[in-house]
This record gives sequence, C-alpha cells and structure tokens, in this order.
Amino acid sequence: QQEAKIIKDITVKFDNPEEGARLLLQKFNILANSNNCNNEEDEKKNPEMQRPELTMQQQETLEHLTNVLSYFQNIASAYHHSRINPETTTPTSTSKQQQLRSRCQARIVSTIGPIGTKCPRWHADHVPVRLVMSIIGPGCEFVPHEMEVLLLREHKEQTTPRLERIDDVHDSVNVSVDSGKEGDCPVNGIATRVIDRSALNNLKEEDTRIANDLILPPERVDLANRKSMQLLPHDLLNDENGDLRGIDAVESTGNSRHSNVIKRATEGDVVLLMGRGWEDRSESNDDDENKNVVLAAVHRSPALEMGQHRVLLTVDLDYWDYE
Repeated sequence: QQEAKIIKDITVKFDNPEEGARLLLQKFNILANSNNCNNEEDEKKNPEMQRPELTMQQQETLEHLTNVLSYFQNIASAYHHSRINPETTTPTSTSKQQQLRSRCQARIVSTIGPIGTKCPRWHADHVPVRLVMSIIGPGCEFVPHEMEVLLLREHKEQTTPRLERIDDVHDSVNVSVDSGKEGDCPVNGIATRVIDRSALNNLKEEDTRIANDLILPPERVDLANRKSMQLLPHDLLNDENGDLRGIDAVESTGNSRHSNVIKRATEGDVVLLMGRGWEDRSESNDDDENKNVVLAAVHRSPALEMGQHRVLLTVDLDYWDYE
C-alpha cells in the first residue's frame, strides 16, 4: 500500500560548514559518530577526538555537502555583514572572512508522497536568502528575474510608437504599443511583469490552483515563452533543413528548457533564492510592478505522487534582521 509520510526531519546549526555537514550525515546514519562522542557539544569540546575512518563514498558525500553549505554561508555572510556595517566593504583576507562567517542552519527532510510538497502555491520567502537542493526527487519550480521582466526589457529599448508582431510557426500575437514610453509592454497596453506581484502579496484566494493562475497568469507566461523562443540560438530554433520549428517541436527536442519562463530544478541542483529581506530597493517605489527592480524570487514546491520519495535540503541564516 502506498503511503504519504515524513520519514526524517533533521536540523543542525553550524559555524563551520564541514562540521555542519558531518553532523547532518551522522544524524541520518550515513556517517558514524566519533568514538565516545554523542552530540554536537561533545564535538565542540573534543575537536581532536578520533573519528571513524570514512569510505571513499562517504568522504565524497561529506565533501560535496560541505561545499554546498560553504557556498551558502559565503553568500549569506555578505548579506549579514552589510547589515551590521553597511559602509564597510567585506574584508578579503581569509582570517577576516572566517571571523565574519555567519551562523547558519541546515535542514534535511525525507518524505514519501504528496506530503513532501510543502508549498504548492507561488510565493516568496520572508528571509534574506535561502538555499534549496533536492537530494532525491524533483527540485523546486521558480521564475528567474530575467524571465519575469522579459516583457519589460523587450519594450524598454523602444524609443518610438510602433506595432510589433510576435510570430511562431503556428500562431501569432498582435502587440500594440500606444506610446514610446520606457517600460510599455504587450499586456493590455500596460507595463507589467510576468508575475502579478500585487496578487502575490495580497491574495486571499484559498484554492491553490486558482491562486497560482492569478499570481502567474497563463496568458503572460505564454507570451513571455513565445518571446523567449525568439531569442534562442538559430540551431535550436531550426531543424536540420533550416526550417523553423514550432513550439511543440522545440519542446520535443528538450531545448524548451532554454526558453521556459518557469524553470524546474532537477535532482541535485543547488538553487539559491533571494528572499524579501534582501530585495533590491535602491530604485524601489510604489511602482515596482512596472520596473526592472530585482525582487524576491518567486517559487513553489513540485507536485509529488503517492509513494514518490523526496529528500530536501534547505539552508538559512540562523539569525537575521528583517524589517
């Protein structure tokens, strides 16, 4: 009988990425504990305590996880340092960098079934930055900044009013631009992002499917996908005879990953998501919806089937100041 359940949910806090990786693997019984060492405090009190010899596979696993945690800590420490002392640049010496390393926490959750789909609705995290990696199973779905503002950027280069036509082999979309203002775009004549940020922030709709279509309107996604298809290299858009492929044909070749607005991380991909605590507000005002301002990454969990196994790693700052 198929089931849906949480198998393990482990969280560790770390200053040293290698120690954090080792503790995670020990708690998942992938690595054995040091002799006579039963917890993190014992590790700290006895740093030179003899540790069991690792197999090659265990050593490679430890090194890879250490690199992932270190990668996040380096990025997060830059944020943390800028908040503590915004007028001072981050020191470059190794000793100074070690002093400024921020305490982080890593969490690994192992699940079976749909219970592993933690956040099926499009959302942005209320943190400065978060690392997400699916160790087993599908990764998260997200919209990169360059895809979110694709329609804005297209018309940012316009200097005169004109009628533009976006074509593909099956369909065409007429795009009317009523003025030469910077930021005009082809969605009802109003400058807009692919993501409806007002819906993202204020939506009270309980039905996740409806909410997702309001936050990421299908007509905007379709238009942006068609535009991004036009930007693909010639060899991806054309077949061996030089004829233009249709959208369906490009998707069948696997090259749609270059153009899709919605990106889907695969097993083992490390995804670093900027949260609301680290949004680029240098040019921000009440009209962010219509500007090429870098805002928090919008993402969601993948859909999982009954019996499908997923092991998810997330890494956050242990403490941060968000206003």
